[in-house]
Amino acid sequence: MTGYGSAKADGDWGTMTMGITSVNHRYQEITVKLPREFSWWEPWFHRKIRSAFSRGKVSCRLDVAWSGRCGSNMINRDFLMALYRDVASMASDMGAPPVDLGYLLGVSGVLDGRSAVMDEDALEEIFSDLINRAVEDWNASRRAEGEFLWGEVMGKISVYEGIIDDLSSAWGEARDRAFEHAKERVSAMLKDMGLDLDESRWAQELVLMADRWDVEEELSRIRSHLLQFRQVTSKEGPWGKRLDFIIQELNRETNTIGSKVNDAVLRSMVVDAKTALEMVREQIQNLE
Repeated sequence: MTGYGSAKADGDWGTMTMGITSVNHRYQEITVKLPREFSWWEPWFHRKIRSAFSRGKVSCRLDVAWSGRCGSNMINRDFLMALYRDVASMASDMGAPPVDLGYLLGVSGVLDGRSAVMDEDALEEIFSDLINRAVEDWNASRRAEGEFLWGEVMGKISVYEGIIDDLSSAWGEARDRAFEHAKERVSAMLKDMGLDLDESRWAQELVLMADRWDVEEELSRIRSHLLQFRQVTSKEGPWGKRLDFIIQELNRETNTIGSKVNDAVLRSMVVDAKTALEMVREQIQNLE
């Protein structure tokens, strides 16, 4: 679901700004962009953001404006010294030439040691606060979008439900017409052959035809699915996947009706119903 949220934190070290944006997506996809000095925090950010939503394409970006106190291109001395000792020890064991300190300055985390002015606990506290406030702002934006989309979805569902009601009302007359037409055709064929229609035999055939043509069972299941669709908002958790499943079932029953009816008017109704369902399905892909 589309949305945007942001949060800012200030300190004597400078200013951090976090932005979270999302667009519609069927699955859960996350992109995190952090300054180089915080790159190793990326898995932590993924875990935090993943728990805040169920589906969508989300991008999280953290920008830092360091204060003069932190300077620029500070060297993380502790990290550099530990790295140098490890590399020098390996070079000695391998009989290689001594390591050039200049090469080590290019290692990520050595030259950008500005994050060293804060310990890990302090950073986690700042990051957690930023994410919580940015997610809250982001969710407020998504809720507004979701309320609008839900109104659109329910409008399309009402259109589908109206078509099904019309189809249900028209089905009885169409069925009777189909049976009468079939009886006339069979009678005409038998007459050409010099035979009479056996009413008892025709009654048996009528039962078989009714079983193949009857759509009351499908209409009953459609009404049940529509009831579930309208009640889904009373359930906890994300609705998108539940609604998606119900739409699949509605589409299945509608297709079955289309395969059973031969009346041109009813077939036209089935096409209109499937069109309305497709519009609902497209909107549901945008809901969480």
